[in-house]
Amino acid sequence: MQPTNWLNITKFLFRNPARFGVLAGKVTARVADGAKNEATDSSIGWIERNSQDAAAIALTIAPELWEEAGAFAATMNARGTAIVDKLPFKIGGGGDYRFLYWLVRLYQPRVVVETGVAAGWTSQAILSALHKNGQGELHSSDFPYFRVSDPEKYIGCVVDAELKQKWNLHLDGDAKALPKILEAAPEIDIFHYDSDKSYSGRATAISLIRPHLRAGGLIVMDDIVDNSWFQDYVEREKLPFTIIGKRVGVIGTIAKPSAG
Repeated sequence: MQPTNWLNITKFLFRNPARFGVLAGKVTARVADGAKNEATDSSIGWIERNSQDAAAIALTIAPELWEEAGAFAATMNARGTAIVDKLPFKIGGGGDYRFLYWLVRLYQPRVVVETGVAAGWTSQAILSALHKNGQGELHSSDFPYFRVSDPEKYIGCVVDAELKQKWNLHLDGDAKALPKILEAAPEIDIFHYDSDKSYSGRATAISLIRPHLRAGGLIVMDDIVDNSWFQDYVEREKLPFTIIGKRVGVIGTIAKPSAG
């Protein structure tokens, strides 16, 4: 874990005083959630029983795109690793970027929204797939990793410069960024959530996004094993879902879109 650097935090807040409220809100929410932020044996067991393999799903629906996604992932892994290995600190992981690339190629979305960018592994995957599709745009929300100096310059560091023309990046945190994104893009085809993993953080984001999700659209959520929010939500709302690799939850039905 990156040690707390109070000098960098002080500098960050001095340069960005408006972001103090975002930090305070995160701390308050986590304290208020309490035990809800902890996984239980019951929720972990439910995830394990319902988990499927990404390759098995993809090869059944669109095997040619899964092969393409594999080639992309191999290139992405080599290139991305070379970049992040040179960073002066450990940055967040890459998520399941092969699966996301495949999903975006399959669905041909016009609008994709994601939260949690970090180095930009999934952003690169989504943008690369959109570019291959010849349509679509990505709106992303993140909050700078304030424990290091000049954190903004590291967000999305693995994203190719030529892909950024279809990328709208917001760095004020989800609470501020998502309403702005939804104002600019009121209808969403795919939403990828990989930011605040707290129980209330997930609940707040999905309450904002779901009314704007197009019919047949998908919500993809990382690290669902952290707590029981995903299980609680899909069971309460009686929603179709898929769990991939015991970690990624998809709300909606993954299927090849019908022609037209």
